[in-house]
Amino acid sequence: MRFVDVPGSLDVIRPVLNRDAEGNVTRIQVQVNNDSSDDTAWDLEFKSQFFNAEGREVTTDTAWHTVVIGRGELKSLESGCTRPGAVRATMTIRRRGDE
Repeated sequence: MRFVDVPGSLDVIRPVLNRDAEGNVTRIQVQVNNDSSDDTAWDLEFKSQFFNAEGREVTTDTAWHTVVIGRGELKSLESGCTRPGAVRATMTIRRRGDE
């Protein structure tokens, strides 16, 4: 997990990697909770990267995806990889518009 300029009121509840029968990572799913004490909703973007055993990226979806997480809200962020050989995955979450 990597956070870029993300508010401290966001908590990662449970990152999960799904694997196929051959052991390839096919999906990363992360649950994020906004436990802010005020009514702030966070406008975020997330992107996942998948890597093979040699450390080369095998990501199939390179787009940033947007999500708004309101106060007290729990959201599942997920991305998949259709290329075989992924053994590791990471997810980057940032405020929308940061680059």
